[in-house]
Amino acid sequence: MTATLTTVDPTTASAISPSPRLLLRLFPDPRLIRAEVLKLRRRRGLMAAAVGLSSGVVIVVFLIRVIMHAVSPVQYGPAGGLNTFASMCFVLAELGVIIAIMIGASAGSSDLSAGVFRSLVVTGRSRWALFGARVPAGLAVLVPVVAVAFALMSVASVALAGSQPDPSVGLMIRSGLWVELEVVVLFAVGLGLASVIGSRSTTVGILLAVQLVLTPIAQRMSGFNDIRQLLPGIVLQQIEPAGLARVGGLQGSFTMTVTSIAVLLALWVAVPMAVGAWRTARRDA
Repeated sequence: MTATLTTVDPTTASAISPSPRLLLRLFPDPRLIRAEVLKLRRRRGLMAAAVGLSSGVVIVVFLIRVIMHAVSPVQYGPAGGLNTFASMCFVLAELGVIIAIMIGASAGSSDLSAGVFRSLVVTGRSRWALFGARVPAGLAVLVPVVAVAFALMSVASVALAGSQPDPSVGLMIRSGLWVELEVVVLFAVGLGLASVIGSRSTTVGILLAVQLVLTPIAQRMSGFNDIRQLLPGIVLQQIEPAGLARVGGLQGSFTMTVTSIAVLLALWVAVPMAVGAWRTARRDA
């Protein structure tokens, strides 16, 4: 019996079948993602703040409204209803942004602050994969926290509506997606900025100042529309569900189309993350 050996050109073989090592360098291993999730969940202070600012606030607000209605039903209306749902949507959106900034900043700077970044690099792990694992890990922690709080708020708004009109299923779905979109965008900004700066506290301080101080000031201005509508908070406010009636809305006229809003939001997500990934790959171990 004779055996025939066929030689394969290494260049052709690599073109047909990409090297597994190359794929590992570009895409994070699932175990690396699970490790990043575990890092975030082990930060008890962070998780307590996230749950407290979301589900905790929703429970406390509705509990207070139930007590007030029970004590004086003539003066205070039912705890739920459409108006309560709309108000709580804006509250949860603002609190969700704070949670997103905290989780994004923690995910982007945890390895540096803990002093383990050098150890991870020495093991041979790709820096691009290290950064890439933080994205799904952070979202796996952030999205469910906000989703649970929104679900509690929606159920309470309907169950405690009493004689008041309650929000429709369509409005609840649109509002939930809008809130989640807002927190995802700010998470991406927080993750990218923290990866560049390397400091969680500095990142949180900068983004909270932009979101809680600069954005409200820009919302009440009547000029500079082309500049102020570039802020992510104002861009997101332009696509909030029509069924949510905001008191004291945007001042001035905005001419952004749906396409321009989508492009701008995509840039707010892609640019910080691209810069953060580049900085992670170039950072001294």
